Amino acid sequence: MQQITFLFSQNWKHKSIKTLESRLRGKTAIFWEGRQKSRRHNNEAILPKTISVSSLPKYPPLTESTMDQATQTMIDNLHKNSGKSLDEWIAVVTKEKLQKHGEILKFLKEKHGFTHGFANLIAHKALRSDAGSADDQVELVRKQYVGKESFWPIYENLKKEIASFGKDVEFIAKNTYVSVKRKKQFAMLVPATKARYEVGINLKGQPAQGILELESKANAMCSHKVVVNHEEQIAPELISWLRKAYNAAG
Repeated sequence: MQQITFLFSQNWKHKSIKTLESRLRGKTAIFWEGRQKSRRHNNEAILPKTISVSSLPKYPPLTESTMDQATQTMIDNLHKNSGKSLDEWIAVVTKEKLQKHGEILKFLKEKHGFTHGFANLIAHKALRSDAGSADDQVELVRKQYVGKESFWPIYENLKKEIASFGKDVEFIAKNTYVSVKRKKQFAMLVPATKARYEVGINLKGQPAQGILELESKANAMCSHKVVVNHEEQIAPELISWLRKAYNAAG
């Protein structure tokens, strides 16, 4: 059984283990080793600790859904902790006529004592620089294809095919891809690079077969992928896999 050594303070134990576990998940070749010497941080001794990888607590992988829930929790806590809603804080920032993300962070931290997390949330919402604030989903999608215009017909054709599965199909634009959901996400449309287009498909437990590849990225939000670099590659086999994922997401 592999063991790893790292340093943490008494107060940071849970956070350190959680951070370490998230980085180790699916990466068996990574080892962390802390120096066996006395250190100080915030006037607290940081002591060496050895923990077996198998003994680390299990945390669910991050998904777009959990990240959206985390944002809403922060918005709720912002009101609870400060007495003002997110909209009220956006009005405060707007009144100051601050145009840059860094300026807003500095203002909120220095003038109102915000932690980085809450200041960052308000800054993004005030500048409408996060995916969740985009008013025009079409424009957000088009930005993904700047410099990758040759993939636009692939996106439009795939969207048309997937939309025909049922009225409950939902397309949600993110910064770098489009999430396709029913009751849960079952596909992703990703212009990965200028030369590579990927269709993420959620089919857990399904062996790789034909054009369907297993997704090897750690913490990937889909279990499989299909590479589609030309419009002619939108074959019945791909649509069949997408429909199977749609049925499983109902």
